[in-house]
Amino acid sequence: GDPSAAPYAVDNAKALLGKKPVFGICMGHQILGQAFGAKTFKLKFGHHGGNHPIRYNPTGRVEISAQNHNFAVET
Repeated sequence: GDPSAAPYAVDNAKALLGKKPVFGICMGHQILGQAFGAKTFKLKFGHHGGNHPIRYNPTGRVEISAQNHNFAVET
């Protein structure tokens, strides 16, 4: 979903920053990005698929993940 449509989530994340460890995946990552002051944007085509290999560099182990992203955090 669009993290800009959930300003209450960004406010809640801001309240936790520096007080508790936080970690976000997918929309949670985007909400944390906004909480830190970054902007998010809608991807032109999105990032979708069910068989994306992900390698853990320290061990070389590869796992398969599913991706379904429509928004990204500006860098």
